[in-house]
Amino acid sequence: LLPKDRPSPRRFRVDVLGATALFGTLASLLLVVNQGAKLGLGSKPVVGMIVAAAIFLPVLVWAERRSVRPILDRSLFRARQYTFGVAVLVGHYLAHGGVLLVAPFLLIDALDFSATKMGIFIAAFSMGRTFLAPVAGRLSDQFGSRVFLVSGNLLLAGALLWLSRLGTGTDQWALFTALLVAGAGAAFVEPVVTSVIMGAVPSDRLGTASASVAMGRQVAFAVGVSA
Repeated sequence: LLPKDRPSPRRFRVDVLGATALFGTLASLLLVVNQGAKLGLGSKPVVGMIVAAAIFLPVLVWAERRSVRPILDRSLFRARQYTFGVAVLVGHYLAHGGVLLVAPFLLIDALDFSATKMGIFIAAFSMGRTFLAPVAGRLSDQFGSRVFLVSGNLLLAGALLWLSRLGTGTDQWALFTALLVAGAGAAFVEPVVTSVIMGAVPSDRLGTASASVAMGRQVAFAVGVSA
């Protein structure tokens, strides 16, 4: 269904310095978050990572300012819709990344679920996304994105708050329902926020916008899990 791409006669160099500085900055900051509580913020490895981040970050800013095709294109952030979309995306995945990591351990170790039963309960989070995401995406084209982004994140926040109040003696259906509601909230947000980000950039920067969606999601998950 897609038209055939026409190869561009122009050649672009990969932003090697920007990619290296970005990796160094993110890796250093994630290690500070991940190891800070375990080793202490004053420990030598953590202080070393803080120093590394302080070195990599200015290099990243300098490299992106001089690059012809920067990995982090500051010009895109002049579009309010793009900036808003990326911020919502990062906050959304940051909120539940850690929950998805620890949930299997809670279900198996604390609640004595079998692996199969645990898988079914975790799948409840994906059920809402599977069935509601296409509907949310289509309706957002008619009614706008804001109502879905706000209501979806509120629904997710409410479900996560509900999960945080459930103890080991809780009713299993309450746990399943809370995960289902959290998935429904995610279903309202994820396709819509992706559409907002992709629709906010010029057609020749769709690749960059798509990459920013993937990077924002993975960085948010990584920070959420580390925290």
